[in-house]
Amino acid sequence: MERTQAYRDQNQQATSLFVENIPKRMEWKGLWHLFARHGDVIDSFIAGRLSRGGKRFGFVRFTLRNDALRAMERLNGFSVYGFRLSIKLAHPKKGKKFGEEIKSMKVQNSVREAGESSAGGGMKGRKVIGHVESEDLWKLKKCLVGVTKMVCSVQNIALRLQQWGLGDIKIQRLGGKMFLLTIEDEDLFIMLEDLEWSYLKEIFDEVKCWSESLKPTRATWLEVSGIPLHCWNGTTLKRVAELWGSFEAFGENLQHNLDCEKVTILISTNQFKHIDEVVELEVVSLKYEIKVVEHGFKDSTSDPLSVKKNPHPHEINTGAKLGSQSETTFPGESPNGYFVEDEGVEAVFVGKDFHNNRDHAGVDVSR
Repeated sequence: MERTQAYRDQNQQATSLFVENIPKRMEWKGLWHLFARHGDVIDSFIAGRLSRGGKRFGFVRFTLRNDALRAMERLNGFSVYGFRLSIKLAHPKKGKKFGEEIKSMKVQNSVREAGESSAGGGMKGRKVIGHVESEDLWKLKKCLVGVTKMVCSVQNIALRLQQWGLGDIKIQRLGGKMFLLTIEDEDLFIMLEDLEWSYLKEIFDEVKCWSESLKPTRATWLEVSGIPLHCWNGTTLKRVAELWGSFEAFGENLQHNLDCEKVTILISTNQFKHIDEVVELEVVSLKYEIKVVEHGFKDSTSDPLSVKKNPHPHEINTGAKLGSQSETTFPGESPNGYFVEDEGVEAVFVGKDFHNNRDHAGVDVSR
């Protein structure tokens, strides 16, 4: 009886787990929701520093010990965004209760963040109240937003609109894969609306009305250097892209035909902070440091240049007049304006479909 009571008392004790190798994309709320599937979570916390092994770590506290043990058994080794979690029971330092230790870490985080904010001119705490012009808002309410399946050039979209007899539609990049479509001809707007935007959906993967709640995104090229050759491949690069957003396309040197130093990838992201970081790359039991630097993305308005003459591998040339026969491309872009691997193209985008070259060797991408 006493043993049974002791077991019950032990199970009633709040128990904390130490979680290591947490991905950068995960915040404390995500950690909470992941573990809450296995029991009643009191608190979750991610430290602002790295563990001795150089990994992000944190703690999850359960109401019941059995829930904590069950979560540890089910989630230890579980992969999140390509990061395999390592979980064990947490033990507070001598002379400290666990709650006090977490509170101390949270204070250290706050002090660190305050210092970073101060060093950056206090930009984190600044905010501006935006002003809305009613006339501008009224005009925007009559605009559409087209979202492509992959990142492509404004010129390509304009050419395809012209092919469908919709050359009067003004197109501007909103960011990333989103484009603002302005239709000043009311009759044309009504006709397209009656057809449920079917013509536009031949070009765009999604068509919707503009609204104030639209969240901006952007596309940018990342230059990655320092990847060891034995893991220099598409899977590794896609995992690098996922640290900041979603992978879109490979650029130069995927097969390291140019050199063995660096490779470029195109990503879409909703983060607007400039990317310039050293990232730890773990391969089996070895660790490497790789450099990831953002090189931006823009539609060039300069004169048409061929790929060989283009000094900047991350620009799309939109200087050619609509309807001209020149097919100006750049590394990573196919003649129809969608991005693919430049050396030994493996896939192309035709219409709204993504084709693998090995299966569709005869596909004509010039249309």
